[in-house]
Amino acid sequence: MTPRVERAPLPLHLQSRDRDILKHLFTYRLLTSAQIQQLTPGSDQQLLRRLQKLTEHGYVIRHTRMTAHQPYIYQLGRRAGEELTPYYGIEIERAHKRAKKISGAMVAHAMMIARFHVTLSLALRERSDTELVDWVLEDELPLRKVTYQDGIRVVDTSFKPDALFILKYRGAFLTCFFEADRSTEASGVFVTKVKTYWHFLQQEREKMRRGEKARGP
Repeated sequence: MTPRVERAPLPLHLQSRDRDILKHLFTYRLLTSAQIQQLTPGSDQQLLRRLQKLTEHGYVIRHTRMTAHQPYIYQLGRRAGEELTPYYGIEIERAHKRAKKISGAMVAHAMMIARFHVTLSLALRERSDTELVDWVLEDELPLRKVTYQDGIRVVDTSFKPDALFILKYRGAFLTCFFEADRSTEASGVFVTKVKTYWHFLQQEREKMRRGEKARGP
């Protein structure tokens, strides 16, 4: 019996649309092929073929799906930094950090964040008065501290949201925290997180009113 010979993939010459796909995967962290098609203009069939080639050459990671009814989920691959750095000015360390494969247990949570981000981005394409200025994921956010009074208790805690994003609406800036909950946390834990965010933003707004340097809206 003749042994099967594994053939190396043919050389790949990246196109501008390929780089757009890599940039989207860096921005959103995880995307299904349908979401990539929504974000990237052009032929859907051609896009699927390019995703296959990008996967074969290590620019993209394709996560294993549990059933045939689930869509494939894509993530940035290790080689993507070779294109993101010269074409978009993204530091190679940031690209490599985003290319660390997300474990199976965290994929659903990361996809929940990505779905909101994609939905927000697509919705804002229809609005000329509102702009998504920035979106920062948890892995690039600092740990913030806040102290507040909760009844008779003084709460001294720290937090880091799943994402922070800034909207510009008719010249005014609004800073928002995003927290994804898949009902895996006790309701009390989630309520505490929301309280923490609210008190932090109120304190930062008070700083702004006093003319002090603030980190919030």
